[in-house]
Amino acid sequence: MLTVEQILQKEPFVRMIPGVDGLPLADVDYTKVSQAEFLREYNPSSHKINSLIYYPNLLFLDASKSKREAKIRSRVSVAWQRRIHTKRVVALTGYEPDITSSRSKSDERSQQLLADFKEGWAIKGMDNAVHLAISADLKVGDVAICGYKSQGEFGYRIFSYDKGDTLYPHFDPMTGELDTFGRTFTRLVPNPESEDFERLTFLDVWDKENYIQYRSVASWEAAAKMGIGWVVSVGIRPHNFGFCPVAYHRYGEPCWSGSQSLIEQHELAMSQLAENNAQYALRILYALGAEFDMEGSTDGTPRTINSTDPNAKVGFLEPADSSGSFDLQISKLEKEIMRCSFAVESPELKSGADISSLTVKTLMQDSYLKALDDACEYQGFLNTVVKIFIEGYGTEVEKRQQFAELNIKVELQPWTFMAETEIVNTVVQLCSIGVLSKQSATEYIYEKLGLGSLDEAKRLLQQEHDELVGEMQVQTVRQTANPVNDARNTAS
Repeated sequence: MLTVEQILQKEPFVRMIPGVDGLPLADVDYTKVSQAEFLREYNPSSHKINSLIYYPNLLFLDASKSKREAKIRSRVSVAWQRRIHTKRVVALTGYEPDITSSRSKSDERSQQLLADFKEGWAIKGMDNAVHLAISADLKVGDVAICGYKSQGEFGYRIFSYDKGDTLYPHFDPMTGELDTFGRTFTRLVPNPESEDFERLTFLDVWDKENYIQYRSVASWEAAAKMGIGWVVSVGIRPHNFGFCPVAYHRYGEPCWSGSQSLIEQHELAMSQLAENNAQYALRILYALGAEFDMEGSTDGTPRTINSTDPNAKVGFLEPADSSGSFDLQISKLEKEIMRCSFAVESPELKSGADISSLTVKTLMQDSYLKALDDACEYQGFLNTVVKIFIEGYGTEVEKRQQFAELNIKVELQPWTFMAETEIVNTVVQLCSIGVLSKQSATEYIYEKLGLGSLDEAKRLLQQEHDELVGEMQVQTVRQTANPVNDARNTAS
């Protein structure tokens, strides 16, 4: 197992920057970006526009010209990142993943095993786990799902930076598979020598065989005086998976990264528009003449203005209207923000008629195409999740070997708006022309629409059987109660 110092090594998150001299560079330059910066971008209250360094207040001299005073500027922060994140995540995980097996068509036993796998996948909430993991990955840049066995049952945990975890993956240099995984988090620990609490850092480590937990040395411990930084908090325990039970994925940047500079320009333009409206949107009252007598309300608003000068003149100065230029700039920025992040604004419907799925996909093709690309990006991650689930849940229900032989694959299906009636009509047409079985149709409608149950095909067969048996029983009763038949049978 690696040492603590070796485990706490991680490739930094970076963003490409232009060269200092503005010329093409042979070597690409990057600037390091922390995951805390990703979270600041996600939360509108911590945007740069609210920083006095990025957008300082105006300074001016007071009436005595002896000191400077700051004029608070209007600041507008918009939750573009949350909007883009929601659209991208839902476009990728809106549908339940497709679960297929290369041996599911071989025999009835394989089909039953696949049904058992799907049932366990649903019971353990693995669809929700995949959704939450991808959501965190597209927000803070990396995520991990860790499986565990406790008292004979399988469970999982999701680790991500937005939940307080820092992840340290280490891969086999030859195979590229995860070899060792570390995760740090902090926790308040009571000081036995006082009533205070001290925040300590804990490090969980998994390798191919064992789990161990370290923690930083507290200030009151003797080890701190000896210069020791880490001690073992939980001793070595076998996790009983046979491989490192962690599925790790690193997207490397938040999903709005391509639009971040445009978002900052948009917020700056919105703030300048708000500042402009505060200064010049209201008309200015002017009065020309030798002498005036003004009566105002309690808040200072003029009510009447009297003057003895016959040439006196009172009126309003109309401010310069610059809203048109701001509107053009802001509308262009809003359009490019969504396009650069492959997130599509919901189109306006000009008619009440249903729109075909092809039309919807065409209108939302940026989100749909990016979701297809992301589905391929996460396929390796899903394969590892399936491997962990087969080992954990398969051991729990004593079907690990049978599940492994099915060669099960879980695939993400990009989501788009589609009327339920259109889905049902398409499935019915495919069944009527004989290219789709009733069992596949019922499973598809259950997975996509939630109608019926996973074993609906068996229920239909049972229903037909019960109806047939019931009809035969009715016919038997009728024949028994027929006096003509009784007389014929007696005569014969």
